[in-house]
Amino acid sequence: MLGGVTMPRFKAICAPVLGWADDRRTDEQVFDRLTLQAWRAHLSDDRARRAADLITRIAPLSRGASVLDFGCGAGQIANSLASGGVRVTGIDRSSVAIVEARRAAHPLCTFVEADWRYHAITQPVDCALFWFTTLCAGKERDLEALRIARRSLKERGAMLLETRHWDRMHHRFEARTERVTAEFTLVETHSYDPLSGMQRTDEVYSFTDKVIERRYQTRRYTFPELRDMCLLAGFQAVDGLDETGSRLSNESERLVLRAQAGSSLP
Repeated sequence: MLGGVTMPRFKAICAPVLGWADDRRTDEQVFDRLTLQAWRAHLSDDRARRAADLITRIAPLSRGASVLDFGCGAGQIANSLASGGVRVTGIDRSSVAIVEARRAAHPLCTFVEADWRYHAITQPVDCALFWFTTLCAGKERDLEALRIARRSLKERGAMLLETRHWDRMHHRFEARTERVTAEFTLVETHSYDPLSGMQRTDEVYSFTDKVIERRYQTRRYTFPELRDMCLLAGFQAVDGLDETGSRLSNESERLVLRAQAGSSLP
């Protein structure tokens, strides 16, 4: 049950709102579509272009370079990178996200529906990406993801991981966030446990005549935690930057961790 509504009934409610002709979708597909719509304005093309410019500068990447985008979502950043001459393979286990990514795919982009833990990477790449808080499943699973990223890189390749600067953010924690779409309003109520590093979120989707609720949790990492995990995963050098590419500071809003497969950073 979700907020007093059975899952089949929930799918029937959501299908016309989400542009589906029927409700023959899995539970995960329904919530993936809701998430994409709720975050669409936040993950704008302009933000994707700024992210691509930053990635290109700090990786650094030149035309013809290759990138593996873990958790690529609807592909906005991958397509922005490709417009600069970079070849990108985007991987996401969400079929909903991959369908949308392929619909607008740049010719230099390939989008794969897969769990990256089990996807065979046949060609090493110049850069691996975990962008926009992709890594948040818990230390054991996230450490394995970092090891996969390390194995995917060329000898002098780099991994970039972007998330909130949690060393700063937990001091100004947002307990409530709200996102409004044409079809529904999403209100998220958050709580954070500093002992475990877990954030718990209660979602409330308010439609015209229905309210649907869901709860999930994510692991939040500080820079020292992520740095130590990268070193355990086999990276040789790690540093911290902010959303502008400058050195990470107490005032930085976002954290961009840069980990080098070789022994030196750019």
